[in-house]
Amino acid sequence: MRKLLFILVTGAAIHCACGGEPEAPCGQDTLTGTWGGLRPRLAEQGLTFSGSYIGEYLVNTRGGLRRGGEYSGLLELGFDVDFEKLACLHGASLHITSYYPHGGNIAQKFTGDLGDVSNIEAYDSFRVYEAWLEQKFLNDRAAIRVGLMGVDIDFAVIETSAIFNNSSFGAPAAVTLNLPIPSYPVSALGALLRIEPSKNSYFQIAAYDGNPAPGIFEDPTPGAATSNDLNKHNTRIALRHDEGAMFMAEIGWRTPKPDCHEKNAPLATSLKLGGSWHTDRFADIRDTTRGLPRPRSYRGNAAIYFIVEQDVWREPGTVNDGLTAFFRAAFAPADRNFFSTTAETGLAYRGIFQSDARDTLALGFEFLDISPRVAAAQRSIGVRTQDYEAIIELTYQRALTPWCSIQPDIQYVIHPGGSSELGNALVVGLRTTITF
Repeated sequence: MRKLLFILVTGAAIHCACGGEPEAPCGQDTLTGTWGGLRPRLAEQGLTFSGSYIGEYLVNTRGGLRRGGEYSGLLELGFDVDFEKLACLHGASLHITSYYPHGGNIAQKFTGDLGDVSNIEAYDSFRVYEAWLEQKFLNDRAAIRVGLMGVDIDFAVIETSAIFNNSSFGAPAAVTLNLPIPSYPVSALGALLRIEPSKNSYFQIAAYDGNPAPGIFEDPTPGAATSNDLNKHNTRIALRHDEGAMFMAEIGWRTPKPDCHEKNAPLATSLKLGGSWHTDRFADIRDTTRGLPRPRSYRGNAAIYFIVEQDVWREPGTVNDGLTAFFRAAFAPADRNFFSTTAETGLAYRGIFQSDARDTLALGFEFLDISPRVAAAQRSIGVRTQDYEAIIELTYQRALTPWCSIQPDIQYVIHPGGSSELGNALVVGLRTTITF
C-alpha cells in the first residue's frame, strides 16, 4: 500500500510537469490555487493557510542490517495570523504548524545507522509542532515569542543544508542526540527573545521545558524511573522541576543579501555561534556504558557550535544561482555524552539546469564522533567498540512545477551504528514534495 501511495504521488507530480513553461494549474504557486479568490482575500485580512506533503521511498541496497526499503510520508499544515492586518495590533502574530508523519523506519529495520537517513521519519500520529504568539517591538528590531517551539526551527540552522534528507544535516547530533531537547517531531513549551541590532546581525536566547516526552527522551538522571509518556500528539504540557530546563543562545551575522536589482552584489557570508545548557543531572557515560547500577553523575550538560556559510561563486547576471559552501561543528563534554563532536560540510549549486535556483545539486559529508570514553568502557567489559559514523549524501532537487519538486537521493553510510560490525550501507531513494 505504501509503495502504491508513493507511486501515485510521484506519478501525478511527473504528469503535471507540463513541460517547459507550465500553464495553469501547473503554473500556479500551489496545487489548490487561490480557492476561487478566497485565499488572497483571507491573506489581506491577515489569515494565511499553508500545507505540503512529502513522500519518499528509500532502499538500502547493501550493508547495514539487511537489504530492503521503506516508504515514509509527512503531511504538514500551517496557519498564520497577522494581528496587525486583522486587529491593528502592530507586530503581533500567531503561528501554528501541525504534522502527520507516517510510514516505516528504514534506519531501524535496514541500515542500523545513528544519524537517521530520513529526516521525516517519526512516530505515526497527528501532532502539533509549533503554536506560538509573537510580539515585535523597538521598530521591529526585537521580538518575544511564547508557546510550543522546536529548537531545530530557530537554532543551529544551516540554510544551505536544508535540501539534504539525512537528519543530521538538520540540528546537530551533538545537541539533539545527547540532550532531551525539543526537536522534530517533539517540541516543547518555551519562550524566545530575539534582538537585531542591525539588518545583518542578531542575538537570540530561549528557554524550554527540560523534557517534553520522557518516553522518547530518556530521563538522563541516574536512577530515574522509566516513562511511557510519548507525548504522541505533542499537546501534553507538564513542567516538572526534576526534568530541569533547556536554554539556547545564538549570535549571528551575515553580509547583506542581494535583491533583484543587485545582480553584481558581493558574495554573501553567514556566521553563527551558539550553545545549549541543560540543568538536569547527567550520568557518567563510562559508568552507563559499563552498566553500573549507581553511575556517577554531573550537574548540567552543554554543547557549543559554530556555522559558516559562504557563497563561492554566483552566475553572472543572476541573484540566486551559484555555488555555496557550508561547514558546521558542534562539541559536547566527552564525560557525559555519547557524541563528543559532530561536523557537517558540503557544497550546493542552485540553478544548475533551471534558472532562478529552481533546482539544486548538493553534496554533503557528515562525521559523528562517539566519545572515546564509550570505546574505553566497552573494551573494559569485552564488547564491540564504537568510534564514529560518517555519511556522504548526494542529492538533486528539481522543480517540476511551482508547487511540486522531485528529488533523487544517494547516501553512503560508513560504520553504521558507529562500528565496523555492520557493512557500509548504500541507500538510494526518491522524494516528492507537493505544496497545496
